[in-house]
Amino acid sequence: MFLCSFNMSINTTYQCEAWLIHEEDEQINHSLPCEAIFLIKMYCQIIPCDSTVEQGTNTSTIFKEFHVQRDYLLHNTTSWSTLSSMLADMNIPMYAYPMLMVKIKECAQNCRDMERKVIPMVVKLRIIHAVSDIATVSDEAFSESFSSQRLTFVGASKSAIDALETVIIQNFSNQCVICLEDIQIGIEATCLPCKHIYHGGCISNWLKNSNCCPLCRFQIPS
Repeated sequence: MFLCSFNMSINTTYQCEAWLIHEEDEQINHSLPCEAIFLIKMYCQIIPCDSTVEQGTNTSTIFKEFHVQRDYLLHNTTSWSTLSSMLADMNIPMYAYPMLMVKIKECAQNCRDMERKVIPMVVKLRIIHAVSDIATVSDEAFSESFSSQRLTFVGASKSAIDALETVIIQNFSNQCVICLEDIQIGIEATCLPCKHIYHGGCISNWLKNSNCCPLCRFQIPS
Protein backbone atom coordinates (compact mmCIF):
# COMPACT_ATOMS: atom_id res chain seq x y z
CA MET A 1 0.00 0.00 0.00
CA PHE A 2 1.23 3.48 -0.87
CA LEU A 3 0.17 6.37 1.37
CA CYS A 4 0.92 10.08 1.22
CA SER A 5 -0.36 13.04 3.21
CA PHE A 6 0.50 16.68 2.60
CA ASN A 7 -0.82 20.21 3.04
CA MET A 8 -1.36 22.36 -0.04
CA SER A 9 -2.48 25.30 2.09
CA ILE A 10 -2.89 26.07 5.78
CA ASN A 11 -6.53 24.95 5.52
CA THR A 12 -6.44 21.85 3.32
CA THR A 13 -4.76 18.46 3.70
CA TYR A 14 -4.64 15.89 0.89
CA GLN A 15 -4.16 12.19 1.61
CA CYS A 16 -3.79 9.37 -0.89
CA GLU A 17 -3.73 5.59 -0.47
CA ALA A 18 -3.25 3.26 -3.44
CA TRP A 19 -2.85 -0.50 -3.65
CA LEU A 20 -3.14 -3.35 -6.11
CA ILE A 21 -5.49 -6.27 -5.49
CA HIS A 22 -3.55 -9.49 -6.03
CA GLU A 23 -6.33 -12.00 -5.37
CA GLU A 24 -7.84 -13.58 -8.45
CA ASP A 25 -11.35 -12.44 -9.28
CA GLU A 26 -13.12 -14.85 -11.62
CA GLN A 27 -15.77 -12.34 -12.54
CA ILE A 28 -13.17 -9.76 -13.64
CA ASN A 29 -11.24 -12.29 -15.71
CA HIS A 30 -14.16 -13.81 -17.64
CA SER A 31 -13.47 -11.64 -20.69
CA LEU A 32 -9.81 -10.75 -21.08
CA PRO A 33 -8.92 -7.74 -23.27
CA CYS A 34 -6.23 -7.92 -25.93
CA GLU A 35 -4.01 -5.58 -23.90
CA ALA A 36 -3.57 -5.49 -20.12
CA ILE A 37 -5.63 -2.83 -18.35
CA PHE A 38 -5.93 -1.33 -14.90
CA LEU A 39 -9.39 -1.55 -13.36
CA ILE A 40 -9.16 1.42 -10.98
CA LYS A 41 -11.75 2.07 -8.29
CA MET A 42 -11.17 5.61 -7.10
CA TYR A 43 -12.81 7.13 -4.03
CA CYS A 44 -12.55 10.76 -2.93
CA GLN A 45 -13.79 11.61 0.56
CA ILE A 46 -14.36 15.32 1.22
CA ILE A 47 -14.20 16.18 4.91
CA PRO A 48 -15.08 19.64 6.23
CA CYS A 49 -13.05 19.56 9.45
CA ASP A 50 -14.65 21.84 12.04
CA SER A 51 -13.67 21.62 15.68
CA THR A 52 -17.27 22.39 16.63
CA VAL A 53 -18.66 19.47 14.58
CA GLU A 54 -18.38 15.80 15.50
CA GLN A 55 -15.76 14.03 13.39
CA GLY A 56 -17.29 12.26 10.40
CA THR A 57 -20.29 14.59 10.15
CA ASN A 58 -21.16 16.22 6.82
CA THR A 59 -18.60 14.23 4.84
CA SER A 60 -19.29 13.31 1.23
CA THR A 61 -17.69 10.72 -1.05
CA ILE A 62 -17.21 10.67 -4.82
CA PHE A 63 -16.67 7.26 -6.46
CA LYS A 64 -15.76 6.47 -10.04
CA GLU A 65 -14.38 3.46 -11.85
CA PHE A 66 -11.77 3.78 -14.59
CA HIS A 67 -10.52 1.29 -17.20
CA VAL A 68 -7.04 2.34 -18.30
CA GLN A 69 -4.59 0.52 -20.55
CA ARG A 70 -1.60 -0.51 -18.46
CA ASP A 71 0.95 1.05 -20.80
CA TYR A 72 -0.87 4.39 -20.78
CA LEU A 73 -0.38 4.63 -17.02
CA LEU A 74 3.21 3.35 -16.93
CA HIS A 75 4.77 5.22 -19.86
CA ASN A 76 6.08 8.71 -19.17
CA THR A 77 4.65 10.19 -22.38
CA THR A 78 1.05 9.25 -21.54
CA SER A 79 0.87 8.87 -17.75
CA TRP A 80 0.39 12.58 -17.00
CA SER A 81 -2.56 13.04 -19.34
CA THR A 82 -4.08 9.73 -18.20
CA LEU A 83 -3.89 10.53 -14.49
CA SER A 84 -4.81 14.21 -14.86
CA SER A 85 -7.98 13.24 -16.71
CA MET A 86 -8.93 10.86 -13.88
CA LEU A 87 -8.21 13.38 -11.12
CA ALA A 88 -10.13 16.07 -13.01
CA ASP A 89 -13.14 13.73 -13.13
CA MET A 90 -12.86 13.49 -9.33
CA ASN A 91 -12.89 17.32 -9.06
CA ILE A 92 -9.37 17.42 -7.61
CA PRO A 93 -7.75 20.87 -8.05
CA MET A 94 -4.82 20.84 -10.43
CA TYR A 95 -2.29 22.12 -7.90
CA ALA A 96 -2.70 18.86 -5.96
CA TYR A 97 -1.97 16.62 -8.96
CA PRO A 98 1.83 16.10 -8.77
CA MET A 99 2.11 14.42 -5.35
CA LEU A 100 -1.06 12.36 -5.90
CA MET A 101 0.22 11.23 -9.31
CA VAL A 102 3.56 10.17 -7.82
CA LYS A 103 1.90 7.84 -5.31
CA ILE A 104 -0.49 6.33 -7.86
CA LYS A 105 2.35 5.73 -10.32
CA GLU A 106 4.53 4.17 -7.60
CA CYS A 107 1.71 1.73 -6.88
CA ALA A 108 1.14 1.01 -10.57
CA GLN A 109 4.80 0.11 -11.07
CA ASN A 110 4.27 -3.02 -8.93
CA CYS A 111 2.08 -4.53 -11.65
CA ARG A 112 5.18 -5.51 -13.63
CA ASP A 113 5.35 -8.76 -11.61
CA MET A 114 1.67 -9.55 -12.14
CA GLU A 115 0.86 -11.75 -15.13
CA ARG A 116 -2.73 -10.62 -15.50
CA LYS A 117 -4.76 -8.99 -18.22
CA VAL A 118 -6.94 -7.10 -15.72
CA ILE A 119 -5.12 -5.47 -12.80
CA PRO A 120 -7.47 -4.22 -10.05
CA MET A 121 -6.32 -1.11 -8.19
CA VAL A 122 -7.95 0.87 -5.40
CA VAL A 123 -7.17 4.57 -4.91
CA LYS A 124 -8.57 6.40 -1.89
CA LEU A 125 -8.25 10.18 -1.72
CA ARG A 126 -9.15 12.25 1.34
CA ILE A 127 -9.46 16.04 1.25
CA ILE A 128 -9.64 17.49 4.75
CA HIS A 129 -10.75 21.10 4.61
CA ALA A 130 -10.47 23.08 7.86
CA VAL A 131 -13.46 25.30 8.49
CA SER A 132 -13.00 28.43 10.58
CA ASP A 133 -14.50 28.34 14.06
CA ILE A 134 -15.85 31.82 13.44
CA ALA A 135 -17.73 31.20 10.21
CA THR A 136 -19.86 28.13 9.53
CA VAL A 137 -20.12 26.71 6.02
CA SER A 138 -23.20 24.93 4.69
CA ASP A 139 -22.91 21.63 2.80
CA GLU A 140 -24.01 23.32 -0.41
CA ALA A 141 -21.50 26.15 -0.05
CA PHE A 142 -18.67 23.77 0.75
CA SER A 143 -19.44 21.56 -2.26
CA GLU A 144 -19.64 24.60 -4.53
CA SER A 145 -16.33 25.92 -3.19
CA PHE A 146 -14.63 22.55 -3.69
CA SER A 147 -15.94 22.12 -7.22
CA SER A 148 -14.87 25.64 -8.17
CA GLN A 149 -11.22 24.65 -7.60
CA ARG A 150 -11.24 22.55 -10.76
CA LEU A 151 -8.97 24.34 -13.19
CA THR A 152 -8.64 24.46 -16.96
CA PHE A 153 -5.38 23.19 -18.40
CA VAL A 154 -3.24 25.81 -20.15
CA GLY A 155 -0.07 24.59 -21.84
CA ALA A 156 3.13 26.58 -22.05
CA SER A 157 4.09 28.09 -25.39
CA LYS A 158 6.53 26.23 -27.63
CA SER A 159 8.96 29.14 -27.54
CA ALA A 160 8.93 29.16 -23.74
CA ILE A 161 9.57 25.40 -23.61
CA ASP A 162 12.39 25.65 -26.16
CA ALA A 163 13.99 28.48 -24.14
CA LEU A 164 14.26 26.46 -20.91
CA GLU A 165 17.75 26.03 -19.49
CA THR A 166 19.55 22.70 -19.89
CA VAL A 167 22.01 21.57 -17.23
CA ILE A 168 24.38 18.66 -16.68
CA ILE A 169 23.84 16.84 -13.39
CA GLN A 170 27.24 16.88 -11.72
CA ASN A 171 27.25 16.40 -7.95
CA PHE A 172 24.38 14.05 -7.14
CA SER A 173 21.43 12.45 -8.89
CA ASN A 174 17.93 13.90 -8.66
CA GLN A 175 14.58 12.20 -9.00
CA CYS A 176 12.28 13.34 -11.78
CA VAL A 177 8.90 13.49 -10.05
CA ILE A 178 7.09 13.04 -13.36
CA CYS A 179 8.49 9.62 -14.29
CA LEU A 180 9.86 8.69 -10.82
CA GLU A 181 13.23 7.73 -12.35
CA ASP A 182 16.57 9.14 -11.18
CA ILE A 183 18.29 11.79 -13.27
CA GLN A 184 21.76 10.28 -13.19
CA ILE A 185 25.04 12.16 -12.80
CA GLY A 186 26.39 13.27 -16.15
CA ILE A 187 22.98 13.35 -17.84
CA GLU A 188 21.60 16.49 -19.45
CA ALA A 189 18.38 17.68 -17.78
CA THR A 190 16.00 20.63 -18.00
CA CYS A 191 15.92 23.28 -15.28
CA LEU A 192 12.87 25.51 -14.88
CA PRO A 193 13.25 29.16 -13.77
CA CYS A 194 12.15 28.02 -10.28
CA LYS A 195 15.27 25.75 -10.26
CA HIS A 196 13.39 22.45 -10.21
CA ILE A 197 15.01 19.87 -12.49
CA TYR A 198 13.38 17.21 -14.69
CA HIS A 199 14.16 14.92 -17.59
CA GLY A 200 13.89 17.04 -20.73
CA GLY A 201 11.29 14.81 -22.39
CA CYS A 202 9.21 14.50 -19.22
CA ILE A 203 8.90 18.21 -18.51
CA SER A 204 8.38 19.03 -22.18
CA ASN A 205 5.36 16.70 -22.35
CA TRP A 206 4.09 18.06 -19.02
CA LEU A 207 4.30 21.69 -20.12
CA LYS A 208 2.38 20.97 -23.31
CA ASN A 209 -0.61 20.27 -21.04
CA SER A 210 0.09 22.55 -18.09
CA ASN A 211 2.28 25.62 -17.83
CA CYS A 212 2.84 25.07 -14.08
CA CYS A 213 5.89 23.48 -12.48
CA PRO A 214 4.78 20.09 -11.07
CA LEU A 215 6.36 20.87 -7.69
CA CYS A 216 5.83 24.55 -6.93
CA ARG A 217 3.25 25.75 -9.50
CA PHE A 218 5.64 28.33 -10.99
CA GLN A 219 4.03 29.38 -14.28
CA ILE A 220 5.82 29.18 -17.62
CA PRO A 221 4.50 31.68 -20.25
CA SER A 222 1.61 30.22 -22.23
